[in-house]
Amino acid sequence: MDGLDPCTLFTESQLAQLGVDSVKPGNGGGIKIYKDMKDCTLDKDAAEPFYSYSVIAVTNVDVSFWLNERRNADAALISVAGYPAAEFHTKGVEDSDCAVAVGVAKNQHLHVEMEPLSEDLKQDQICQRSEQAAEMAMQTLQTLR
Repeated sequence: MDGLDPCTLFTESQLAQLGVDSVKPGNGGGIKIYKDMKDCTLDKDAAEPFYSYSVIAVTNVDVSFWLNERRNADAALISVAGYPAAEFHTKGVEDSDCAVAVGVAKNQHLHVEMEPLSEDLKQDQICQRSEQAAEMAMQTLQTLR
């Protein structure tokens, strides 16, 4: 994951399947633990419904960070593309966002978070979209190895 640009993890076809119309590289997103990590924002912002995906190549903690530590998150162990993953959202908050952290190596994971901006989605639908995007990114990542 070191040096990986998360924006390269999605093909044009995958971006179209996700409905994304803009891709923006960044540096760490808004999560303090991910400060200075490479990230990418995938937005559907040309027409409603609006939503956003944040994809971060994390190189300082692994999936257990979200499962074993005391966090303000409701987390569950899942599998994405055959890799262990944590699916989580802010504890006590429903229908706002959902993240999937896919473990790829010791102290490394791929963080994919979906946030609806104008769409009225239920928590399970938001998490399904996060899982779908994470699965797509992992398919591409496996071809880069």
